[in-house]
Amino acid sequence: MTSIRQQQGLGAIGWLSVLALIAICALLFLKIVPVYMNSMTVGSILSGMEEDPEMGSKSPGELSVTLRKRLNINSITDIDRDEVYIERGVKNTTIEVDYEVRKNLVGNIDVVLSFNKRAEIPR
Repeated sequence: MTSIRQQQGLGAIGWLSVLALIAICALLFLKIVPVYMNSMTVGSILSGMEEDPEMGSKSPGELSVTLRKRLNINSITDIDRDEVYIERGVKNTTIEVDYEVRKNLVGNIDVVLSFNKRAEIPR
């Protein structure tokens, strides 16, 4: 028969380990989720441009200005001009947004998230 002393549960170090693990998961969650929400918004913006019939007649410069305005309206500042590629083809215009977001966790530990969103706008 085991004694009651051996069945006490987690000790102080065990509880500290569990709390540290929960804190790390919460920190990751709070840093990464907003970046993914912004990525979903970028995808939604590109889908909206893809479905808009007026976009097919616009030049690449006008498409770039429209995309920039929609990003600003949604407060997305992670995307620079050199991360947006617009290529005009015979049947459609392709808009590709290829960007990275770097978030600092603690000290010199960073998380890098890469995203690539694409839209095909028929002409």
